[in-house]
Amino acid sequence: MYNKKMINVKIAEFRSHLSEYLKKIRLGEEIIILDRDHPIGRLVSFENKKENVEALPKLKSFAKVAKMKFPRLNPEIDIVAELIKERRRR
Repeated sequence: MYNKKMINVKIAEFRSHLSEYLKKIRLGEEIIILDRDHPIGRLVSFENKKENVEALPKLKSFAKVAKMKFPRLNPEIDIVAELIKERRRR
């Protein structure tokens, strides 16, 4: 069996070498995704049965989603500016 190993990788590096990291995950390695040296996610092989993994519930059909009512965005709020502020707080 493959020795399980944990790899820390920054977002840009992960994006640039996605195929390589997916192969490593398939081999049993665990990938920790970092955003500015802060862990934000962990990728493990789906076949890893150590954790209790549940299937996602069936998604609604497109017709049902199209009929759903979503709240309107406040036009007075600059979403991009808010995202930039959030990013700087990290």
